[in-house]
Amino acid sequence: MMQLIEKHKIQSERDNMDSPEQQQSSNLQSEKKTYAMLSREFVEKNRELRQLHGEELQGLGLEELMKLEKLVEGGISRVLKIKGDKFMREISSLKKKEAQLQEENSWLKQQSQARLNEEGQNAIEQGYSADSITNNRSLVNSHQDYNDSDTSLKLGLAFP
Repeated sequence: MMQLIEKHKIQSERDNMDSPEQQQSSNLQSEKKTYAMLSREFVEKNRELRQLHGEELQGLGLEELMKLEKLVEGGISRVLKIKGDKFMREISSLKKKEAQLQEENSWLKQQSQARLNEEGQNAIEQGYSADSITNNRSLVNSHQDYNDSDTSLKLGLAFP
């Protein structure tokens, strides 16, 4: 056993003492092998990619075609799932925005109504008749209804 270990040590030392040219040569051979292997892998992956795009299918057998079909179907189902998820997120975002806009619209209506009431009070205090104030308010309210329906149509909401 000791002899075997000793022979191994001697052989390792000889390998380590090889000339630089021999080490370069072995490195070069190793790199050439690696390059050849990577080149074959590159060609194979390009062929697989072309087949996924529906090219170069004539040489495939039935089993290979079925395998490729399952692979493509799996990819399509993942694409459809992601697309559906993005649609749902977009719909959710738009619904939130709609609620926010409706809330803002309601607040603006309240502000507008408060101003109208305030202006009506000021008009009464200044001596305008109640009939002229009522007519003015009905004109403003009819104009608001028109604007509401126009906005509903622009937003794609149901017409009230």
